[in-house]
Amino acid sequence: MDRLTSLVTDLLSVTSLQNGKMKFYFEDFSLDEMLKDIIEQHQQSQTGHQIILEGKTGIILNADNNRIEQVVNNFLSNAIKYSPGTDKIIVRAERKRNTVRLSVKDFGIGIPEDQISHVFDRFYRVEESVRGFQGLGLGLYISAEII
Repeated sequence: MDRLTSLVTDLLSVTSLQNGKMKFYFEDFSLDEMLKDIIEQHQQSQTGHQIILEGKTGIILNADNNRIEQVVNNFLSNAIKYSPGTDKIIVRAERKRNTVRLSVKDFGIGIPEDQISHVFDRFYRVEESVRGFQGLGLGLYISAEII
């Protein structure tokens, strides 16, 4: 059910992006609280990985909370999916002046250096991941377009 919901959401997002009709609803929200909530949700739905949050930004964003959550969820889902047999994922949030940097680090299969420039392309999937992992190659494309 979760996979089907995710697939439909991705396809609807791509259609909206292509038609220039993706809507954004701006509101103020705490980035730190949003990250904490998303990590708790992922931690409850799977038990194979410990998701560690490092750092706090103390920032209140004025952005589309649901779209930013969509991006973070995509990165966390990918980290979990592409790191079987490992036990931790690190989410780091840091603020430098007026910039926020959010990173998700897993200890999985990795991405060959010659393919890194393509990971945000629509329908692109790293060669090694096509064989063993399900997906359409839309999540990172959608995330890049939202950001």
